[in-house]
Amino acid sequence: SYRDSDGWLKKTFERLLAKKLEELIAKYEGSQSQREKDYLEFLRATQKSLKAENQNVHAGYFGEDKGSGDEAIQAEVDDILKNKNKLLSFKDERGNWITRRFLFSKWTLREGWDNPNVFVIAKLRTSGSDNSKIQEVGRGLRLPVDETGHRVHQEEFESRLSFHIGYDEREFAQKLVGEINSDCKLLLNHEKLDENMIKLILDDVRKTQPKFDEEDLLEQLDNLNIINRKNEFRENVEIEGKVKSGFEWLLEYYPVLSK
Repeated sequence: SYRDSDGWLKKTFERLLAKKLEELIAKYEGSQSQREKDYLEFLRATQKSLKAENQNVHAGYFGEDKGSGDEAIQAEVDDILKNKNKLLSFKDERGNWITRRFLFSKWTLREGWDNPNVFVIAKLRTSGSDNSKIQEVGRGLRLPVDETGHRVHQEEFESRLSFHIGYDEREFAQKLVGEINSDCKLLLNHEKLDENMIKLILDDVRKTQPKFDEEDLLEQLDNLNIINRKNEFRENVEIEGKVKSGFEWLLEYYPVLSK
């Protein structure tokens, strides 16, 4: 239904996208900010490409495409499997808008689309066994970490992945998300040393130093210049010739926070 010239999936998608483009173009016409002007230019380029005989707005990759002699199909497959960095760019080397933003594939999840240039995965097929659901639904649940390797919650993650599934798999996905989030014991505050972080540190240190208390901890961190009097992390803290943020030094002194 995608590769056929009059395939239902392709025609339906193009009709819905064309309508959405018209709405967005009307919305942003007359915009004053440069960012919105650029977006409007991109929308118009997308609309023009979608109407062209050889559009470059959407592409597909399917099992029957392997070894295909069709140059247009092969170009689509190469973009999806080999030229992923191309999809990260807004314009090519000649300044033309890169309008390809929608990918259709039977094997999207199997190909491991966990890179940050994919923001939405729509799963059209209903899985059978729980193993299939874990493999297909589970792979769509992006598990981001920060620069220290600590897992961050959805609320903290700027590059979000929206994963659309059938209603019959909703409860399974919600349960899986809950199990994953339950493994994240503590949401670290990158700006300030809070009570939860203090408790975790004290519980760990007291295994070897039973009398170690909050006052001892705060005094140590204050002497190291890691925090200020409000328990806020300082920037550009130098210790033994190395410069890091106060938060980074805290993780180095107390790695239990990263576990």
